[in-house]
Amino acid sequence: MTRSGAPSPAATLTLALLLSALLLATSTVVAGATSPSSAQPAAANAAPPDLDRSPERTTTALIDAAHHDGRLSFEESILMKAWSLYAPDRLPEAYRGSVPEKCGSPTAREIEAALPELAQAVASEIRDTRVRPLNQTYIDTEHFRIHYDTTGGATILNWPDTSYRDAIAVSVELSWDLEVDGLGFRPPPSDGSDPGDHGGNGLYDVYVQDLGTSYYGYALPTYLQPGGPAQDASSYLVIDNDYLGFGYPDPQDPMKVTVAHEFNHSCQFAHNVYQESWYMECSAVWAEDIVYDSINDYYFYIPYYLNYPYRSIEYEYTAMYGSTVWNHYLAHQFGNDIVPDIWYDLESTDDALAGLDSHLTGLGSGLEDEFLGCATWNWFTGSRDDGGHYEEGASWGLAAAQRTYTSYPVVGGAPQSLHRPDHIGANYILFSNTGGPDDQLEVSYDGPVPASTENRVFFNTKTTGNATAEYGEMTLNGFGNGNMLVSGWDGLNQVCMVVVNVSRTVDNMEYTYDIDVSSPVEGVFYASFVEPMSVIVRWSLVSLSGIEGIELLRATSEGGEFTPITTELLAPELIASFTDTDIRPGDELWYRLVLVMDDGTEDTIGDGLAHVTVDGTLGISLSRPMPNPFRDATELEFATPLDGERAAIRIYDLRGRLVRTLLDEAAAYGRHVARWDGTDDSGRSVASGVYFCSLEQGGAYLTQKLMLLK
Repeated sequence: MTRSGAPSPAATLTLALLLSALLLATSTVVAGATSPSSAQPAAANAAPPDLDRSPERTTTALIDAAHHDGRLSFEESILMKAWSLYAPDRLPEAYRGSVPEKCGSPTAREIEAALPELAQAVASEIRDTRVRPLNQTYIDTEHFRIHYDTTGGATILNWPDTSYRDAIAVSVELSWDLEVDGLGFRPPPSDGSDPGDHGGNGLYDVYVQDLGTSYYGYALPTYLQPGGPAQDASSYLVIDNDYLGFGYPDPQDPMKVTVAHEFNHSCQFAHNVYQESWYMECSAVWAEDIVYDSINDYYFYIPYYLNYPYRSIEYEYTAMYGSTVWNHYLAHQFGNDIVPDIWYDLESTDDALAGLDSHLTGLGSGLEDEFLGCATWNWFTGSRDDGGHYEEGASWGLAAAQRTYTSYPVVGGAPQSLHRPDHIGANYILFSNTGGPDDQLEVSYDGPVPASTENRVFFNTKTTGNATAEYGEMTLNGFGNGNMLVSGWDGLNQVCMVVVNVSRTVDNMEYTYDIDVSSPVEGVFYASFVEPMSVIVRWSLVSLSGIEGIELLRATSEGGEFTPITTELLAPELIASFTDTDIRPGDELWYRLVLVMDDGTEDTIGDGLAHVTVDGTLGISLSRPMPNPFRDATELEFATPLDGERAAIRIYDLRGRLVRTLLDEAAAYGRHVARWDGTDDSGRSVASGVYFCSLEQGGAYLTQKLMLLK
């Protein structure tokens, strides 16, 4: 895609028209209730946000609670929010939160969206309060004009010491350098041609104001700009003059992350000013961690997401800052460029989920697959972190479980009704092992019909030694039913069933499950691929009577020759396993278990075969000959990754003369075995000596040395 610079600066829409139109793009999810439309104020009986989360309250949560309880009318609640953001000294003490709001930009959007519903006098007061800030002086950097005060209530921290002001100058330019020049976000359009007072010139304006302790800062769009995306807008941002009372040992830390956060909003406005607030905040919190990776201010907000995984990722309030987990997951999978790349796709839609799905589909995946992956990864946080998932996941705390079981069987299990997953939401159902000889956990799942509500189920495990691992996805039929047999239960501390509602519209997804534990019986024989690069083959026997030993064989192709894995018979045990580490990425392997009886006969258990596909991609390979040196014949195992493409295996002598062609034809994908009996193409025995075997396919070429002894 082409990434252009700032669009031409002619203004086409006034602030009031621009931001009142945001009403059509703003959605607020409140405890199962839909957001008010442009023709109706927020419902008085909607559940207040965040009140079940923490004894601490943000200013917006206190105002919303007062509106919900009838202590404030809709108009009064919007006016209180306008005062909290634009005139904090006018806000009554009762509505001053004990914890600052991460960002005031969503509140600004809510205020502007509500203006058409307000009485003219109230709307006029809000517009008068919401004027562009004024400061006494400024300094200019390459891209910014920083406005600040040297006297009065908004005096910049420690003035006349300029260190705080200079740190702001460094922070804004660093944010531009990393977010625009580094990641590739669109730069904020210049406001140099905006009507009226627009800060004095075309540099991007940063206003240092006394915000109290209700908000860290905010970015405010001003006018739509022609010459770029249809919905890109100029803007300015506001930060606090000292960040005293925010609880930081160094007040520069909250200033730095706020600059990086709000500047990212300014870049977002250059892509699509009407985009949904949750993804704006998801991206801005992610961007601040890119710019200031060591500050980790975002850690505080992660629990507001991980503690309530059943809520939609679109849930707003404090949870939307914690939803930055989603962008961290995408960046791990596809690289940091994916986040700005998504914002280019979002220029053509105001539906964040639709834009995300469109971009991920273009990468060969999709929203449903990646959200399942994200929900699976979210279990590997806090003390469950295994070093193989999120880079900083150990510092995030645990994803909360919706149910935990310690005794079995469980019949008709289900999450609590208030914890059923909403659209693009998840549940974590934990099965804990309190001891016993049982080796299998059997899970039956009954979910909604996928055609109406797409749902997915994945399993993770934790061993008694606290090693965690992804186990695999349950296959669901067309009715939303599936079964999973988790083997090795006696060695596990816990199994987590991750139930994901990947529908984009259906909330409160209902499902049930049955759980039981058991020991394998005669006829059970299975194999599974596990990390790091090994296959575990498990089996069980009802009785050891008459069994001399067990032989485990393996084939590298369907219908291929089975060869023993071990040189000796395995001792018979009622429940046993074997770990096969002689595997390669992309292998397809078939295993056979043979019971060697005392009377010389042989028998098998189960279906006799177990099939495993190893993760990764098969590459061309040619093994060492066995035996080597050899007298009568030797064999070489080889892999051909290009299905149907010609492969050649040839034997040469020391002078490079062709002795024998073992293969020269289209080869099937997989691993095979070539055999040389020491003869040339005419069938004559060749002399003792050193020879070379070559394998060629698709331009790749491998050789092995052979020694023939007569």
